[in-house]
Amino acid sequence: MDRLEAHTAHRGASRQRHLQAYMAKNFKDILRLCDVHGVDHLTPSRSTPLMLAARAGNLPLVRALLARAPTGLPTSSGTRRGCMR
Repeated sequence: MDRLEAHTAHRGASRQRHLQAYMAKNFKDILRLCDVHGVDHLTPSRSTPLMLAARAGNLPLVRALLARAPTGLPTSSGTRRGCMR
């Protein structure tokens, strides 16, 4: 195995290890972190919890994260306006 193959294998194993928490049925710890840091915080893998939940295929977690997300986009006045009508 050359260096590039070893590096690629290490990255794949590291990514799988990080995704394990997002594949689990019990994701209270992830939601607790989102309550503290917000649903759009970056994880150590430089992805948001929503991105990782979607990548892991965990639909209940995706729904829970979307339910915690802000309901609109900030406007120039600083208020939030719904983005879906």
